[in-house]
Amino acid sequence: CFPGQSVDVPTNFRAQANILYDLVTSENINGVVSWASSIGNYIDADEIRTFHERYRPLPVVTIGRILEGFPGLLMDSYEGMREAIVHLIEVHGYRRLAFIRGPEGHLYAQERYRAYTETLEAYGIPFDPKLVSTPTSWVSFAGREAMRLLLDQRRLRAKVDFEAIIAANDGLLIGALEILRARGIRVPGEV
Repeated sequence: CFPGQSVDVPTNFRAQANILYDLVTSENINGVVSWASSIGNYIDADEIRTFHERYRPLPVVTIGRILEGFPGLLMDSYEGMREAIVHLIEVHGYRRLAFIRGPEGHLYAQERYRAYTETLEAYGIPFDPKLVSTPTSWVSFAGREAMRLLLDQRRLRAKVDFEAIIAANDGLLIGALEILRARGIRVPGEV
């Protein structure tokens, strides 16, 4: 396991972890399973493919993104998000669900957002754009910024304007939770 970061990640010193990718050679492993969707958060499809080509002639399988010339597996982001939202609606009776979006050009972020909008529609819950953050990156500080947007700029109130928060990934949600806790909003008591 080589736990690097996204290629060309723009935040802090996280990109320094990517020196680990240089340790992957045919001398020390027999194949590569790459979480291509995470590695490629900040680069385009050609750059992601080039990144993976460096490991040939080793067998390379990608997860989360299909690249030409490589076998790959996709995750069902839509269904997982839909099930979570259905749970909040059916089990908890929530109808005011805030959503923190992920990167605009990222397949899984878009699928999770589509699940949000389509599940609301299927349950007859009107879409309220004030409850949805602008698209953002995957990092937790972006979740904090998105939560500040909802609370400060849009002046949403916990338990009044929104009952639950859904995020396109766990890092965004962790950032949002930090802001809620800092403001004395109890999770799960109030949200």
